Amino acid sequence: MWHAKPSAVFLLLMLTHPWPLGCDRAPSPSNGKLARELDSIKKEISQLRTHVLLLDRRVYTNEKRFDRYSTAEFDPTSAEGFVRLDTALGSLAISLQDVMPFADGTQVQFHIANLSAATITAASYGLAWGPRKPKMPEVGSPEFQDYLTRTAEWQEKIQYKVGRIPKKLKPGVWTKVAIKLPETRPEGLGYLSISIVPEQIALPIEP
Repeated sequence: MWHAKPSAVFLLLMLTHPWPLGCDRAPSPSNGKLARELDSIKKEISQLRTHVLLLDRRVYTNEKRFDRYSTAEFDPTSAEGFVRLDTALGSLAISLQDVMPFADGTQVQFHIANLSAATITAASYGLAWGPRKPKMPEVGSPEFQDYLTRTAEWQEKIQYKVGRIPKKLKPGVWTKVAIKLPETRPEGLGYLSISIVPEQIALPIEP
């Protein structure tokens, strides 16, 4: 029986199965395949961003549809007419008449018109104020996501106050109502909103 020497076996293996020499490395995955995978991931990310923008658009549109008249919003730096405000007992018309310094804060004066036939004898209000609200771009545009981020930051700066309307709101007339905003100067006021909740009404009784 023939016995090969170890050196002969080694030489035979080298000739039939050549090994990488020097600094040669095993073949790496195809660069083209990797590039295609990266392109696919980028497309998926783009599709997800579009999907998020569409969802944001639907949420925003629905919120505006259902809450359109739940609060009256004003820009204190511009002259505006009245704004409609809906309550559980009917609609009100509200206009912002004046913004003036008061002690360490600001006093704002509203004119409130009760559009119902009843006198609102007791009501509470909720007030929100702060810097100017970010301007909204077209819903669904590439800038809309940035707008949502800036709006979230703006909301953190908003201050709130609740209280009672100090007067009866008689039907068919404008009632002057002044409210003080603490620790806010008029020049720092760029946004103002108010909501009103009637709590008691009075109507004449039929004879």
